[in-house]
Amino acid sequence: AVTPAPSPSVAAAVTPAPWAGGGKGEGGPAITLAATLIENALIMGFDDRDGGIWSPAMPDGTIIHRAKGWWEQCEAARALHRYATKHGFAAYTAPRDATLDLCRRAFVDPQHDGWFMRIEPDGTASSTDKGTEWKVDYHVVGLCVEVGE
Repeated sequence: AVTPAPSPSVAAAVTPAPWAGGGKGEGGPAITLAATLIENALIMGFDDRDGGIWSPAMPDGTIIHRAKGWWEQCEAARALHRYATKHGFAAYTAPRDATLDLCRRAFVDPQHDGWFMRIEPDGTASSTDKGTEWKVDYHVVGLCVEVGE
């Protein structure tokens, strides 16, 4: 198990909210707390070899299954992008790029488009279903909006 980095107190993070001043990129305790959470996620669950994050994992860093889900990759890439470009955490650029590369390489169906739901440890899609009540493009669209801003 990996020992997480110490984090600022949650109480200190709730006031003032970084967006209360009306602009993206402002600092504050919430940004510091979130960056600590991102750093811990990278330490505990980032795949340095192929990119992306393992899913799911326990809070102590134990990886339950070395699969990768589509929504987890989208939200990880979104957070890494935001913190690299809007909050000054340039070190998050490389893991963001590796995660986006994984998404293009493994999640996007080259024949029929759309995103596969889950990639198994061997790199294959666990299912060819790309649209169910549990699989909508909310996370994919959010990633595209975030990166496209």
